[in-house]
Amino acid sequence: MTGVRRLRRGLILAAGAAAMALSACGPAYQKTSAPAAPLPSCEGVKQDACRQLTDPGAGPVRYALLGPARSTGDPVVLVDLGGPGISLFGRHWPDGLAAELGPRYAGLRLAVLEEPWVRHDQSDACRRVSARFLTGMRTAPVGGPFEPPASVAAAGGELTGVCGTGWGWTPQRFAAAVRAVERAERVHITGYVGVSFGARRLGYLESVPGWAVLADPAPRTMTAAEYLDARHDAALAALARRCPECGSGPALTARLDALARTLDAHPVPVRARSVPLTGPDLGAALLSLAYQPDPVARRAGRALTSAVGTEDRLLGTLADLVWNRYGTMDLSPAYLAYAEETCPSLAGWRRALARPAPDPVAAVLARIHAPCLAARAPAVPPVPVPADTCVSNAAEDGVAPSSFADTWRDVSLRITRPGGGHGDGSGIAACLDALSARRAARGAAPVDG
Repeated sequence: MTGVRRLRRGLILAAGAAAMALSACGPAYQKTSAPAAPLPSCEGVKQDACRQLTDPGAGPVRYALLGPARSTGDPVVLVDLGGPGISLFGRHWPDGLAAELGPRYAGLRLAVLEEPWVRHDQSDACRRVSARFLTGMRTAPVGGPFEPPASVAAAGGELTGVCGTGWGWTPQRFAAAVRAVERAERVHITGYVGVSFGARRLGYLESVPGWAVLADPAPRTMTAAEYLDARHDAALAALARRCPECGSGPALTARLDALARTLDAHPVPVRARSVPLTGPDLGAALLSLAYQPDPVARRAGRALTSAVGTEDRLLGTLADLVWNRYGTMDLSPAYLAYAEETCPSLAGWRRALARPAPDPVAAVLARIHAPCLAARAPAVPPVPVPADTCVSNAAEDGVAPSSFADTWRDVSLRITRPGGGHGDGSGIAACLDALSARRAARGAAPVDG
């Protein structure tokens, strides 16, 4: 990504490309209390922008407030960068965010919340079951009668029970955190910018803001099967566009399936990686490519058209981003946040995850959503939108395809950008321009006022 896209890249990679949802079923297990005690809020954070508070309804809240302060009651734009599973205070975050919107909007005051998982640590029991789940996802051969395999589905259910809740936002906790920031800083939220899954969190707010920008949004309403199919088709279409020699359609699927079966039968040791490359690793790496720039996609494509051993190290790195793997077989708590928040946002997981997978990419999408088998009907309410709402999406986005943007039907403005950049900051700036013009035409306050 460039612009906001460039800033988001490090977060997306750390969050395993945020391309997941989970499922849970299996044998009975001993349920434990969820996260360990919160870590100190701003301790160890090098960025001056870090602020902290504790609220009875939200718990410990870490956030950034950017832009020039004016007076008590300042209007503030709430920016949600998506995820779930994104860490706010990375090497480039969040200091450059305002500048990326361009000089016209340099006066905007922006509030950005840190997700809860960053301030929690995993218990030993949670780490053990996480390792079993990750091992199963990575090593169970692809091409079985249905995905996820029963062993992976059972481990996903155990993961949900042992690791508990509190990793991601709930609508109630998110709304309480926003209220707490408004009180502590003596500001009020007048606008909203939601990137990717951040569009869904617009519905978490207690009141609808005056305007909203939804950039490359997650679907507003969609079944789990529709979601998985759209993600799969978009990822393969993006691969075919960026690697023409890889083929497309059935030829590409056959190529991927054959290579995955070879890796399942003979996992390949990879230099500087603690585990060998497997068939599921291949699917995860190709899913990760939708977040990567073209040169990376072309390099990975060579692995599909050459002998095993070409670009294996790159494929392993890309796979680990999707698995959220670190160390030898540790699963990042960012994954737990994704599961907790994403699964309830879609309905029909049991039907969506009881199907054969046509290729390794589809198999991986099913496995990383395995904990969602325990999710009931969507707990997240429908997302109301302000009268002044702009949706921006990239025509060839391999992460959030156009069908996701199409589910946001009753919005006042739509902008479709050429190309396939997910989270491209130009989409936000273009929507801000369009909303400013719309509001000025009827004498309403501008988005930067």
